[in-house]
Amino acid sequence: MQQLKNRVLEHCKVSLTDKLHVLEITIKDLQESLLSETKSTAGDKHETGRAMVQLEMEKTGHKIGSIQQELQIVNRILADTIKQQDVVRLGSMVNTSNGIYLLSVGQGVVKCEDAVVYAVSLKSPIAVALIGKRVGEEISFMGKTILIKAIV
Repeated sequence: MQQLKNRVLEHCKVSLTDKLHVLEITIKDLQESLLSETKSTAGDKHETGRAMVQLEMEKTGHKIGSIQQELQIVNRILADTIKQQDVVRLGSMVNTSNGIYLLSVGQGVVKCEDAVVYAVSLKSPIAVALIGKRVGEEISFMGKTILIKAIV
């Protein structure tokens, strides 16, 4: 299960890096748009256009910051040398009677070979229910009783 965990984490890292690259291109395009907007002399229309471009640059900048934080989390988990975990925490891959969950960053369903893993953030409802639990314990989630089979 450790190999599966590493593959899922690498998948998350690649996905986040790709998103970051797209957002960096978006920022460059917006900067170019802002420069071309400064050459316009259309008065109020010019100011509105500049303001909208700057607002979009700000939103994109926040997204970049968020993805960079998620990449730091993934890299920290990958660097973690603890292989066996007694309790569910950040970085745990939890095999349950309801599926396999990786408590890392919210990437959703990740398919690796024949396995389906749900990469979820610590703020997700399932992660909140799992945190602090041990192998053999059960949680109640959305009307289901879920058994924790293994933690890596």
